[in-house]
Amino acid sequence: MAGWLHRIGHRPYLSGIMWNIHAPERTSALLALRLTSIVEEVQSPIILIGHSLGGVLARFLGASAPQYVHHVVTIGSPLSDTPHAVHPMIRGAFLFLHRLRNPRGRISPAQSHFAATASAPLPPGVEGTAIFSRDDEIVDWRVCRDPHGTNYEVPGRHLGLVVNRAVYRHLTTVLRSPSK
Repeated sequence: MAGWLHRIGHRPYLSGIMWNIHAPERTSALLALRLTSIVEEVQSPIILIGHSLGGVLARFLGASAPQYVHHVVTIGSPLSDTPHAVHPMIRGAFLFLHRLRNPRGRISPAQSHFAATASAPLPPGVEGTAIFSRDDEIVDWRVCRDPHGTNYEVPGRHLGLVVNRAVYRHLTTVLRSPSK
């Protein structure tokens, strides 16, 4: 996707995350530093685009730092924490990793803050676009819709959404919209 964005005249910045396997509240703290550095360089709020958990992280950043973010685009991302939001195998893996890090199973204040912020409506001035597919075998499409934003349904499976022409058409629309 970064190559495509560059070819159509944008300057994409990658997250710097090689594998998105750490606790989201920890990853979001690192991404907040990255976001600050990018906005200082470009001198204006930016559009964040994230796929799957990356979209949840982008949503958190948009809600936490609205002065830095003009628009958040989520692609196949669960925007609410319901029990059946993601495939049971994926949810089980996250729960297993959580138990390894926290054997007592307690939810930390940072985890609670992350979950509440990522699923809350975006603040005024930050637009939201959710792109989802009913064919998504990983994330239930019903939790990918933003009740307060613009929603686009596309065909395709979860992993293919990042190279999906229909997704790119909708991204073109978002990228052409005027910034705040």
